[in-house]
Amino acid sequence: MTSEIDVFIPTYNSVAHLQDCISSARRALPARRIVVLDHQSTDGTLEVARRNGCEVVEESRGLGYARQLAMELAGTEVFAMIESDLVYSRFDWYGDAARLLEGNVGAVVAYVPRKITDKRGRYADFWSRRTPLRERRHGFSAGSTLFLKKAVEGITIPPVLNAYEDIYIMRQMKRRGWTYKTLEVPGIHYSDFDSSRKARWYGANARLLYALDPSDLTLLRRQLTLPLLGLVAALGTRDAGVFTWALSFSASFLVGWSEPGRFSKLRR
Repeated sequence: MTSEIDVFIPTYNSVAHLQDCISSARRALPARRIVVLDHQSTDGTLEVARRNGCEVVEESRGLGYARQLAMELAGTEVFAMIESDLVYSRFDWYGDAARLLEGNVGAVVAYVPRKITDKRGRYADFWSRRTPLRERRHGFSAGSTLFLKKAVEGITIPPVLNAYEDIYIMRQMKRRGWTYKTLEVPGIHYSDFDSSRKARWYGANARLLYALDPSDLTLLRRQLTLPLLGLVAALGTRDAGVFTWALSFSASFLVGWSEPGRFSKLRR
């Protein structure tokens, strides 16, 4: 296995945390190059990327296309995708993660906890203490992940997907006989945008993903059960606001599900 890897960071008005993201990525990963895949940012994102010596590739389609570019542009046996609002605080984990890439393991998710300060943060904290890491949410994310190039080579993400593109990648890998593993890594994954907007965005793209694979309603089922789980978390935390958040998020998700053409792209 090669010692250096290509690192890809999709960005969209990501200046708030990009400097720290790039700095921590350089310390944690043996980067041959860091490539910022930018979606028409106007807030200084490109200046930060170039000042830090990153290659910049500009795109105008969305997150799904940025992930596609990463898979196509990767020139190393192993490559990484990192969210632009993710900052590692431990820098010696790469070797442990790379050693997991053996047999039919084609990806390793380096799971970094999200920093969420509102009621969804209390909900997430309540259930994260009670749910095994691999079973949380949909279990796979491309936001802090090492990939084997050969495991994703030839996968084409449908242009309509602007979210859940990572789930599409994972399903395609599994159909080819690949699986993934998860490694907990200290750090902070910030979440700095409106919860209801993101819920509608998720709902719209879940509907588009369902249209591509009607046999799997997992994402919809999880949102339909969210209010019940929110009620349990509210009772466990003694915070009624947790239930209110869960109910609102679920309702917003269903709005996006009902109007995918309107809500499939996230604007910041």
